[in-house]
Amino acid sequence: MDTSFATPSTDEQYRQAAKWAGLLWQADYPTELHSTGQDEPFHREWRVFGPGWNGPQVATIDIDGCGASWHGPDELWLTVIGPSEGVTD
Repeated sequence: MDTSFATPSTDEQYRQAAKWAGLLWQADYPTELHSTGQDEPFHREWRVFGPGWNGPQVATIDIDGCGASWHGPDELWLTVIGPSEGVTD
């Protein structure tokens, strides 16, 4: 039984994370790209603030080798990003 799967390329993972950051911007949750201090390709993360720059940092998005990785409230992910990934609950 072959259980292998194709791991997304680093560029594909960054595109997915950037797409999520764009969706958050559209929902008035600004994001900023920052260095993590780690080695490439894990050297960048998107910090999510909100809403409207008035709130504190509420989440981060980075890549974990398998795709974009969300570190924040489930509710925010499910309402803003989840529908673009086919997940709503």
